[in-house]
Amino acid sequence: MKTWFVTQVLPSLYLNDAFDRVKSGLNNFGGKLTGVLLIFGGVMIVVGSYYYSGGEEGKSKGKKIWLRVGGAVAIALIALGIISYIQDVMGSDGGFS
Repeated sequence: MKTWFVTQVLPSLYLNDAFDRVKSGLNNFGGKLTGVLLIFGGVMIVVGSYYYSGGEEGKSKGKKIWLRVGGAVAIALIALGIISYIQDVMGSDGGFS
């Protein structure tokens, strides 16, 4: 005899659908975030170029901006690569069966 617990509660404990929704949401957010990061990086490189065209103090400030932007973009792209690799190793379902 099936009880309320067996028919209502146990099926909701299978979290595969919830994990799939979270994973697809994070992938969509990650793609948008990468685009925003690259656009912001491009704008900051232009700002660094503006400062670099000034005097000696401006050149120093421009170089600092370029190094920080380059480092931030590199770290973000490496992180996305690591996440993509982990997803590939775990399989298309994200490791949840």
